[in-house]
Amino acid sequence: MTRTESEMIFLRNDILRALTLVSLLFPVPATAQGDVPPPSTGGPSESVGQEGGDSSARLKQAAGLLEALKGVRGAPRLEGMRKAARAYVDVAQDFAGQASVAARARYEAGECFRKAGDLEPAAEQFSLCLEVDDGRYLQRAAFGLADMQRRQEGYEAAIGNYRKAVEASPDSARADESRLWVARCYEAWDKPEEALAAYRDAVANASSPRRKVDACDRLAMHLIKRGDFEGAGEAIREAETSAAAILGTPGQDADRMRKALDGMTSRRALQRARDKANDASGDAIGLEQARSGG
Repeated sequence: MTRTESEMIFLRNDILRALTLVSLLFPVPATAQGDVPPPSTGGPSESVGQEGGDSSARLKQAAGLLEALKGVRGAPRLEGMRKAARAYVDVAQDFAGQASVAARARYEAGECFRKAGDLEPAAEQFSLCLEVDDGRYLQRAAFGLADMQRRQEGYEAAIGNYRKAVEASPDSARADESRLWVARCYEAWDKPEEALAAYRDAVANASSPRRKVDACDRLAMHLIKRGDFEGAGEAIREAETSAAAILGTPGQDADRMRKALDGMTSRRALQRARDKANDASGDAIGLEQARSGG
């Protein structure tokens, strides 16, 4: 090999090393190099279903704002929640043509505003979610909207949305909560008969014995307020009957059920109410005897 040929080889190697270094320092996207992206398989994206790469990145960016709030307290946390909410609103607006993306972003925005204590903006986002949702967020958004309306004393609208949450998935835990909130809204609205019917509905349709205990406890408390001590006692006994099968089996479920029964507020409230009524009755008898000289 001649000297000239050797020099050419060394020069070529130097050039290749220089090009390699440049490619490492300044990478070029594959599509810019003329490569064709792989064809879609039609399957869901790993991160956010079929929402597309750009929307996935934007949703992750908004979620990152929430992640950064871990451990943050007070006013900075509230402002951070509002910032995340606005980021989700931007995603919903920019991807309004993609129902699944827009619904998710609206729901998350509503949650962020709710956690920041901004009831009206939260209600607006939950409502917008319901408008575009394909069913994935229906129950959660209806429940969230109902909560915001209830906290603003919009009981009639809240009841309608709690019922919508029940209809979306009648056998779910959130449906159980919604039925109880319907009753509590009627109670706060000063509609005792409607409240009683709603509490009974919550008991009758509870999705599990544990949930039935909760519903019976609420029903009993309502009956105590009405002065129906016998009815309250029946509600407590119904809770005990519902729990009997679980209590008869060893394990953590039985322990939790026992704690739930022992923790029923209505048990103690009923005893206090009866004691108070008995004391009042005794006082009345004593007063009558005093008047009659007996």
